[in-house]
Amino acid sequence: MRTSRTIIGAALVVAAFAARAPSSRAEGEWTLMPEASWSDQFSPLWIDEDGVLCEGNPAVPDEPPMPDALISRNVWDPDNEVYVLVQSIANEVLVNFTATTVPADIEDLFEDLDVSIVSAWYEPDALDASTSMSWFHIRINPTSDWYDDEAALIASLGSMQSVEFAEFNDLAALDDFPEDDPDDTYYGNQDEIVHLNADDAWTTTTGGDNEVCVVVVDSGVDVDHEDLDDKIYVHPTANYRLGIAALKDKTYYGDVDSKSALRDLQTGKAGHGHGTCVAGIIGAETNNDQGVAGCGPDLRLLSARLYMPSDGSFTVDSLVRAIKKVRKKLNSDNDVDNARVVNMSLSITPEPQSVGKAIRKDQKFNDRLYVAAAGNSTNNSLRYPAAWSYVLGVTGAERSGGNDIRHSGSNWRYTGGSLNRNIYGISGYFTWGKTTDATGSAGYDNSKYKSNFNGTSAATPQISALAGLLYSFDPDNTTEDEVSDHIKQYTKGSDHSTISFTYSGSTKYIPAVADFDRAVTNW
Repeated sequence: MRTSRTIIGAALVVAAFAARAPSSRAEGEWTLMPEASWSDQFSPLWIDEDGVLCEGNPAVPDEPPMPDALISRNVWDPDNEVYVLVQSIANEVLVNFTATTVPADIEDLFEDLDVSIVSAWYEPDALDASTSMSWFHIRINPTSDWYDDEAALIASLGSMQSVEFAEFNDLAALDDFPEDDPDDTYYGNQDEIVHLNADDAWTTTTGGDNEVCVVVVDSGVDVDHEDLDDKIYVHPTANYRLGIAALKDKTYYGDVDSKSALRDLQTGKAGHGHGTCVAGIIGAETNNDQGVAGCGPDLRLLSARLYMPSDGSFTVDSLVRAIKKVRKKLNSDNDVDNARVVNMSLSITPEPQSVGKAIRKDQKFNDRLYVAAAGNSTNNSLRYPAAWSYVLGVTGAERSGGNDIRHSGSNWRYTGGSLNRNIYGISGYFTWGKTTDATGSAGYDNSKYKSNFNGTSAATPQISALAGLLYSFDPDNTTEDEVSDHIKQYTKGSDHSTISFTYSGSTKYIPAVADFDRAVTNW
């Protein structure tokens, strides 16, 4: 049973922290151990007696374990004037310290609070607070006075000058909704390719130049699917297929064919074919006399699987850890130059500050475009990461009477006034006629292909594919701002056009649907 208790005043906690005697350990002594090899995981982490952040190497589980418990709270949505029920992992907190907070003081604070470090991203930047990461995923020990009282701990941490923010480890949703032409078997079921003018764009580029890769941050991808197996990104010097898996407390990176955590677990649990459906829309093998076509026929794919403790939901900490691996490993230092687009067919509320910091950190060092779903709550709400200015947010449209209209299931965010009145930048089609599905019981339909995969989860990979096609011309001299602005400009209809609809008696707007052919030929 969760119990209430008297909470130590925030001022007392701050005073105790500020008055602690300086440690004899210098800040420079607290350094990350060298990153492990491709096949080794790097967590859980702990701080040893010398103040060094250390890495463990536990056994690989057959399936990620469930958390001890989930808790629920009501969060006020001011846009729609309703409370939203949000679940999070019990006795877990995410906290980011200021860049000037020395590691020894962090260690002492955690010891006083009686909490354990589950994972960390220690890359402080005193010159740029927006990208400074002194981030910790902590677990409250059963012996702690704060056990079963995450809210009180978050409030006390948040009141400290040394803490930038502290927040719950929330669960968030994958955004599927409650439900000469290529010779691919089901191409005739993919009218959306024609409506996007993607087939016309292929006469200019299919994305094969420069081996551009789209990272699919999702529930995992069936890397041995008959229409995806040859599309998984191959490390150019090590010559193996790459993958990422941010499981419970552990994150893996490397060869998907030799490490069980990266291959066997990529497909996820039964019913978690979501990531495989998304991957197929982006880049299923095309013109191979089977299956379906992808919007970017020759783009490469790399799966970053998230920890999903319940059906259709992932944890915020696993998303941060996945982005950390993207930032640390998918760059020229590791011979992975062209992973330029990150697809996130997911949305989060309330605003997850940890995720925003992680994305900005990656973009500071790697010119990478993040594309995210606006969500399927059917209303004018802010959903993250799509609502951030440095992420390209995607809403959902559908065809009706030969025209594009807003799909009633798609979120939007219209503020009125200026040209940039839409917080979300572009639209794709809400329903995709046919795409790849995880093979067998891990998929939606216990088959290899999914019909009518829908939601802004389906719209988002369409835009990620277009971004990949644009990057493929000259990835080394192309910025994410250039790609994002270009996609928003070249829509169906006129430049920067919109789709109007009526909501509660008022006219609202979403961005128009992307036009692949106009975007590619005018690039």
